[in-house]
Amino acid sequence: MQHWHACSSTFARRNKRLPDSAPGAVHPGELIRDSVPGTVLPGQCFRDSSPGDFTRNFMQEREQGMTSADKKDTGTTAHAEAGQPVAMTAAELASSRHIPVLRDQVVDFARPLAAQRSPMRILDATLGLGGHSQALLEACPGAQLLGLDRDEEALALARGRLACLGFAVETRHCRFSQCAAALDSAGWESVDFALIDIGVSSLQLDEGERGFSLHADGPLDMRMDQGSGQTAADLVNTLPCEKLREIIASLGEDPMAQRIARAICEERAKGPITTTLRLADIVWHAYPKAWRAKSRHHPATRTFQALRMVVNNELGELEAFLESILARMSSGGRLCVITFHSLEDRLVKRTMRRWASGCLCPPHAPVCRCNHQPEVEILTRKPLVADAAELARNPRASSAKLRACEKCAAAHTPLTMAERT
Repeated sequence: MQHWHACSSTFARRNKRLPDSAPGAVHPGELIRDSVPGTVLPGQCFRDSSPGDFTRNFMQEREQGMTSADKKDTGTTAHAEAGQPVAMTAAELASSRHIPVLRDQVVDFARPLAAQRSPMRILDATLGLGGHSQALLEACPGAQLLGLDRDEEALALARGRLACLGFAVETRHCRFSQCAAALDSAGWESVDFALIDIGVSSLQLDEGERGFSLHADGPLDMRMDQGSGQTAADLVNTLPCEKLREIIASLGEDPMAQRIARAICEERAKGPITTTLRLADIVWHAYPKAWRAKSRHHPATRTFQALRMVVNNELGELEAFLESILARMSSGGRLCVITFHSLEDRLVKRTMRRWASGCLCPPHAPVCRCNHQPEVEILTRKPLVADAAELARNPRASSAKLRACEKCAAAHTPLTMAERT
């Protein structure tokens, strides 16, 4: 480990924008989405350590970096009134430490509508652990909220969290692409404010059993809804090598995609790949040693990201949501979308620009024949990102981007329930 301290000091000099005390701090300019497991802590490097060492070191440093106050907040040293220790599950621990990204910016877009709408109707299409919903309900008194999520465990925790705070909300266990059906089931013809946060929740990241994390061993699952669909293990053990390469290259944007795909196929011939740490170890050894030494992330980070996006059809779900939500927005209603991946952000940007444009005819057409009118006004010329203060509190916000738009008054109003039937 002779290179450890040199690597640590070099990393610290290059990353002065984040305080040293922030556990899990990530460089603000990183390319890979923060919600993907495998982020390297300041002071860590891959030069002289094995994959197992990396995971053990991460967990040890994470535990050592917690102050006594942190442990009290997370239930580690919490005690009941009778003096007995209070045991918290991993899910409850994640819920207690959950920090919604770009929360204040989201609330700023919603607050002006609260005075104009009575009652204001809010759709949180990715309820998660309820952090954004709590902030929105606190900022918009009297608002009604419908929360959707495909993760039943997260829904239960969010319901309990919001109920304890005195908020009555409706929830639906469904994909956000099914938002129109969810609105119909709730009897809502339109919504005044809609939010979607395309990322992996703290609950999913912090529980090794869910199969998203590189820091703890668990089944290679990665499904947000564990009741349906293929697992990541199904993909890595059955897909042809070329298809694996294509997925890792296009969705993970990993330059080592060919080597990784070939290594996976060679290893699965020896036995099925069923756990997260085994896949991480395979990708680790597929990377050239020189690349591992320079990497700020675990080499498997992008591979895990790509597999997760395929398992949950994340781009397809986002596209379907965008195609259906605008027709259900009320006149003057606002839509906020938070993304963590460049492909997702590009899709949102292009969709909002199309909605905001006038003529959609081909550029070479001499006369407009589409008669298209702008349907929204874009409220964010450039995506909003976390400032230094938020990054210090929540390093996972480092790659989050928020785009927002407002439906024009001239755009068609949502159809009534009777008209849609």
